[in-house]
Amino acid sequence: MHGVARVQSGRIVDFGNVRMVGFDRDDLQRMYGIRIDDRGVVTMLPEDVIANTIRAFSVSATSPTGYGGLGPPEGRYFAPAGGPDCVESITATFGSCGERTIEVAGPLFKNVDFAVVKLVPVTGRVRAEFRAEVLNAFNSTNFVPVTGLGASSTAYEVISLNGEIAARVTQLTFRVSW
Repeated sequence: MHGVARVQSGRIVDFGNVRMVGFDRDDLQRMYGIRIDDRGVVTMLPEDVIANTIRAFSVSATSPTGYGGLGPPEGRYFAPAGGPDCVESITATFGSCGERTIEVAGPLFKNVDFAVVKLVPVTGRVRAEFRAEVLNAFNSTNFVPVTGLGASSTAYEVISLNGEIAARVTQLTFRVSW
């Protein structure tokens, strides 16, 4: 019997030059994780943050508030570095409104492969081998974390998997060596 387990810290992701409103970096690290809604859509941020961030990025120069038809954001959200309430100007320390980088660690990567091998001597140098392998034995789903911010709801959706084996795979092998 043998197996291989791989557990590693999540990918470091960067949200870029934006402002965090209603939360700080520690709050962001705590709330950043895999979420699956009722429609089966996978996202990394809570629904309220996504909805308010979409509002914050939906700006209108002709609106009295500076925001689009969805209205101004409330509660916790990401805002563009420059917006109706802050004019971004570049200085030696980068911007005056947003932060240059906002980095957090994505979810852990977990995978376990397991195998059982039986060698049977047949005669002389001839032997038979039976092998049963289970790749991704615990059926762990490892998503590629996203940081897409913007006015479109699809920017927040996780669309790819991290790793070669997306679902549990079992294979049986029989081999004769001579």
